[in-house]
Amino acid sequence: MFNYFNRIKYYALFLYFVLFGIVVWFVREDSIVLVAIPFLILSISLYSSRYTVLACAGTVILAGINLVSAYVSDIPISNLYARLGALLYLLSAMIFIVAASYVIEKNKNKRVSEVLEERRKLINLISVTNGRIFEYDVNEDRFMTARASKEGYENVRYIDNFHESAKQYRYVLFADFAILDRFVEDCRNGVADIEYDMRLRDRNADYIWYRIKGSIIADDNGNPAKVIGYLENINDRKKLELRTADENKRDSLTKLYKYDYVRELINDYLSEQKDNNNRETAALITMDVDNFGILNDKMGKTFGDEVLKNIASDLDRIFYSSDILGRVGRDEYVILMKHIGGLDDIVKKINEVHKVISKTYVGEEISFGSSVGIGAAIYPIDGDNFDVLFDKAEKAMAYAKLKGVNSYSFYNENKEDKYGKIDMKAYRLNHLITGDEGTSDSLIELAFKLMDESKDTDSAINLLIRQVAKRLDLSGIGIRVRIGKELKTRMIYACCFEEDKDMNEEGVELNLTQWAMMLENFRNNNNMIVYNDVAEAQSNVLRQSLLADGVMSYVGCAFYDKGDFAGDVSFVDYNKVREWSNEELTVIRAVTNVVSSYLLKMKAYEDASNTVERLTGYDSVTGLLMYEKFINLTTEYIENAPHGRYAFIYMDFSNFKYVNETYGYETGDSILKNLADELQLQSAFFIYGSRVFSDNIVVFAKVGDMTDEELVKYIEQQGKNFSDRVQMQYIDSKLYLDVGISIFSICGQPIPLKNIISNANVARKRTKLPDSPRVIIYSEEMGEELRSEIAYASDMENAFRNHEFVVYMQPKVNLSTNQIDGAEALIRWKKMDGRIIFPNDFIPVFEKNKSITLLDFYVYDEVCKYIRKRMDMGKKVVRISVNVSRVHLMSIDELVNYIKSLLTKYKIPPQYLEFELTETVFSDKMDDTIVLMKKLREELGVMVSMDDFGSGYSSLNVLTKLPLDVLKLDKDFLKDFENDPDEKIIIPSVIDMAKKLNLSVVCEGVETKEQVAFLQDVGCDYAQGYFYSKPIPIEQFNELLEV
Repeated sequence: MFNYFNRIKYYALFLYFVLFGIVVWFVREDSIVLVAIPFLILSISLYSSRYTVLACAGTVILAGINLVSAYVSDIPISNLYARLGALLYLLSAMIFIVAASYVIEKNKNKRVSEVLEERRKLINLISVTNGRIFEYDVNEDRFMTARASKEGYENVRYIDNFHESAKQYRYVLFADFAILDRFVEDCRNGVADIEYDMRLRDRNADYIWYRIKGSIIADDNGNPAKVIGYLENINDRKKLELRTADENKRDSLTKLYKYDYVRELINDYLSEQKDNNNRETAALITMDVDNFGILNDKMGKTFGDEVLKNIASDLDRIFYSSDILGRVGRDEYVILMKHIGGLDDIVKKINEVHKVISKTYVGEEISFGSSVGIGAAIYPIDGDNFDVLFDKAEKAMAYAKLKGVNSYSFYNENKEDKYGKIDMKAYRLNHLITGDEGTSDSLIELAFKLMDESKDTDSAINLLIRQVAKRLDLSGIGIRVRIGKELKTRMIYACCFEEDKDMNEEGVELNLTQWAMMLENFRNNNNMIVYNDVAEAQSNVLRQSLLADGVMSYVGCAFYDKGDFAGDVSFVDYNKVREWSNEELTVIRAVTNVVSSYLLKMKAYEDASNTVERLTGYDSVTGLLMYEKFINLTTEYIENAPHGRYAFIYMDFSNFKYVNETYGYETGDSILKNLADELQLQSAFFIYGSRVFSDNIVVFAKVGDMTDEELVKYIEQQGKNFSDRVQMQYIDSKLYLDVGISIFSICGQPIPLKNIISNANVARKRTKLPDSPRVIIYSEEMGEELRSEIAYASDMENAFRNHEFVVYMQPKVNLSTNQIDGAEALIRWKKMDGRIIFPNDFIPVFEKNKSITLLDFYVYDEVCKYIRKRMDMGKKVVRISVNVSRVHLMSIDELVNYIKSLLTKYKIPPQYLEFELTETVFSDKMDDTIVLMKKLREELGVMVSMDDFGSGYSSLNVLTKLPLDVLKLDKDFLKDFENDPDEKIIIPSVIDMAKKLNLSVVCEGVETKEQVAFLQDVGCDYAQGYFYSKPIPIEQFNELLEV
């Protein structure tokens, strides 16, 4: 910028002197010296101001010489001045040009040096934090990232055409495209300091939160040229922030959204529907548990809470992931059910709710069958915002509950006279009373019940202190424990109802004198410090800390472990000075005693467990070896073992997390202990065992003369026997053992112990795949597959960058006209060395690591680009079908929004696109698939087809429920076409049924003339297969279209 303004200044001065000199010369030529002298002085002074004096002196000397010369040669003075002036004038002009160029170049070099120094400092700064630096060339749209080190850049990576490539190759998460746009816009507009948070894809195809901070570097004209800065990995911090924000929006008991947030979500959705003129039907459903107050009094609050949690979990399973669920009262829930086809859809879900929730909850001496009353209001018929719909749904629910338990009712404006007889105010008030405040238990009884009955001590303590704080009208409660033997405590539990306050969770460290004074203060006051008014209390460290936190009234109650101070419970009020009553102090002391007793038991148990494990090398839960000792003992054994066949057997449970969460961690530990005991009873087989972590157990065993088949059969039977016994005790546990085996021989050669264990783990993971057996023996093919998977996954990013993924087309031929009327887009991976990798090799890998979505999006973009190009050229355009992976069902809205953005970007009619979902996707996640299909067809207007029909187990009846346009028959229908007469009966039947459902039919795998003739005879619409063409590059497909 400085050079730019200097250049303008110099040009202006030069032009001024030239024009002024010309004018003076023509008016009076002997006066030119009056212009030349200051011009000369200015020119020389550009180099340095100290030259100005020399310039003036030189000018006087030159003038003197000319005067003497004129006197001696009798030249008139006027001519002398003219000659002298012209000489000086020309000399000044030359010096000015040279001087101005020198100054501009000098300033330019100075600016370059400053930029290089800034970059060097930035690299040094980032190298210290092991971060990444970036440089974005605004004009070239080129983005460079590198690992910074003191030597410069390492692992340099360039992305050309950055703005478009970041979207096309999904370097940036789709949801953050708008942030990317703002980042690029700020760079191009020259915003001084740029800072954005966005999710970027790493080499494992995972999206990681990064903070991007950069500064602008301008060119000589002052325009933004580059942005340099650094990328800071903030993934853990950001996830914590988002998780915390999400937790604040959710009910702590059921994990469903709270009233305020669910109201906001539903209103946002309904507003969006109205803004887009989309009147798609939705239903707002309210429900609450019948006679919940009686349940709470009869069975206890802890039991009641379990019922509420189970109902919430059931609702989450029953309704679609796109629906909105919330808990809006003690035992009341609300659901916004989207994408409703009719009332039958709602009734089906309501019946499912009644069926699932009516199951019996069983305790040691009690059982309870739950039921709910349900009301529903319909958008947009009954209202177009949450408040109206919720009010009407509640009226319908109250009316339903009058009819008895497990009833439901739809709002009907014709029944307003009946609704009017229901006192809704009294209904809601009663509902509130029978909630938090309706229990007859005292706080002390509640404390004992919660701690005794709860399977999760942490949750019980958190729930207890919240209840105590609410009942005593406190601002908050915090529990601190002493850290080892240090003079320091830390907060382990806290609840605070004041949004602008934060109970201190940092460790508080005192000096020896302060610590002694605190202990003395507690002991002198019977282990309870009471400050009715903190400001009026005796001055000490505690008072100062409380005042600093804004606490107005305080009670602290200490607890001890074998006579030593172990911690304290703080009860605070931020809002008022209060007189603590004897009843309140009694409750406070009792609650502290209950909580501290459980905390000390937990501490003693942890200390004992750690001591046992440390001293003995055995796991305290299972009694098996700690992993390190397992490795050491196994190594020693192998060194001296007799030759023969041995195995490492790696196992874990499917569904173990569910057991822990449903039946409690003690039950989970008991199951692991029983398994370990049974393993050790197999004395002829079992050598050593170790619990690696959680429910992962590895066993070193002697195989002996057993064949592989015998070993698998034996372990399968033992695993089944154990699982059956568990399920007899815990009926819905669905707990099964998944086992991987790696067999090896001891023959005097070194054994790569950890590699063999790792192989067993690889085999165990293979059991998790669909349709896999429960027990699998590791093979070299698995190792090779694993290495190939790792190679494919790691090469994916380079493949995108090198444009190795290529779209091929396989034509679809209209059997009536024998013309190409469509095509299926398929992907091929053409490596730089010319090798072609086929989809069957890399697609499963990408589906496993979820990066298949990137590949799908790439194909969608290429297809839309292709269609747009054909339209612009005025060429024939046919409908192109593309595949949809099951992974997209995890983020339906993201997929729909991306396709919508492509239709907008390329301005192509939606009927040119068809999205194929395989039959297995339908059968795996029917509900989510239907939601996706409706959105694709109704919101975007594209066509939807079921691919590979007949390869799975879908009944023909299912087709009547699916929003389809096209049915693609699997190639297996034609596999034994000539030899199996049944196929000639089945195919016409399927086609006839599809026609009645207004579906077009495509038959895949067509390879012979006879097959074509048969399909034409039975009325099939399209054929696809090698008879017409294999998948071919786009250029060859274009040639076929022109024929």
